[in-house]
Amino acid sequence: MELNGPESVGLTGACPSFNPIVHYDSGFVATDLDGKYEVDDPLIMTVSKDGRIVPRKNGRTVVTYRKGSLTASREVSVVPKLPADVSVTIHVEVPESTPDTDCVYAGIPLPKIGNLLYGGTFQIPRNIAFQFRISRGFGLDEKDAHGRDVPYRSFRPEEGLNLAYRVESWSNKRKIGTNHFEEAD
Repeated sequence: MELNGPESVGLTGACPSFNPIVHYDSGFVATDLDGKYEVDDPLIMTVSKDGRIVPRKNGRTVVTYRKGSLTASREVSVVPKLPADVSVTIHVEVPESTPDTDCVYAGIPLPKIGNLLYGGTFQIPRNIAFQFRISRGFGLDEKDAHGRDVPYRSFRPEEGLNLAYRVESWSNKRKIGTNHFEEAD
């Protein structure tokens, strides 16, 4: 079991939630909604049954999620205020076959910053999860070295997050309609 959620919450602003995840021996992974939250210091914060965090005063405390013999804990800080946006640095290295004129996307458009390198530092809303494939546009997604689809990449913005990705190859076909493809440059 793991307890996903923020490391810091503000006394003002959005109230985020915890997400308790159970990993089964079969490989199945699911959010659990039947356990109970315990907070070491409920004067600092409380957690509702559905995982919503209610900050009370500045400080640090430990939150534990319990279901039967399974437990997961997380230390959380309550601070006066958290900025709405966080700085995230993203770098994507692309293969030599990438046309020099192409745009590259990693959930957001990335400017070219060097030879075969795209990226930059971006202000991204806090507590938004991103799931994406790196692409050169619609239908021109990254592939592995054998031409297979790359699993979706994901991240949840945290202050000072640095992400580095390497694209091994690109799809060479662009979808232009239902079951119709054209060769891409």
